[in-house]
Amino acid sequence: GYSHSMFNAMRTSVISSLAIRNQAGDDHRAFLSFSQAFYLATRGSAIALKLQNELGMFRSGFRFDSLILDAGIDNIDLFANDTPLDVFEKLCTLGDDRNVRWVFVQGRQVKAPCSKRV
Repeated sequence: GYSHSMFNAMRTSVISSLAIRNQAGDDHRAFLSFSQAFYLATRGSAIALKLQNELGMFRSGFRFDSLILDAGIDNIDLFANDTPLDVFEKLCTLGDDRNVRWVFVQGRQVKAPCSKRV
């Protein structure tokens, strides 16, 4: 794709599946949810790369490659009645590198939180 961002990849996948459904004129046709796009970006990618026994799950013995995200910055509006699913979908829809607080690669922290928030 045109971007290295998994946020962009997930957004584009969901939008494309909705466009296909709308073009077909079938409101009952299944489309890709953000939960499914997230799975494909994580576990699905590990399976595609034949690394499913090493990556893509929080499981003992697996490599810990992970991002810790923060939805509470200026690019996402959060409301008191937002459910965890609402916050997750907002992160998938509006998230970018500003929302990445920590990065872990093979269990090592390689990015720490910035002291100054944007």
